[in-house]
Amino acid sequence: PIMTLPAAAVRPQNRATGMGIYFTWYYALMASFPALAGLARDMTSDSGTPVYIAAAMMAVALAAVAVFRFVARSWTAPAVTVG
Repeated sequence: PIMTLPAAAVRPQNRATGMGIYFTWYYALMASFPALAGLARDMTSDSGTPVYIAAAMMAVALAAVAVFRFVARSWTAPAVTVG
């Protein structure tokens, strides 16, 4: 479901560019977070640190999806009924 959010937020004529930017950032961050979690583990000497980081990132992702849904709902024009 998270992969479909950019498609819902970008106009069809800009969708290819928007998805390209989104996936560039997505894969860059997905490649860097394991290294950062490993660095945090090395710095703290606690094997639970990467798990805590993963839990925190999941909370951030869920909050971001909630904010996105709220903003998208407020930007949506009300439905026009005919008749």
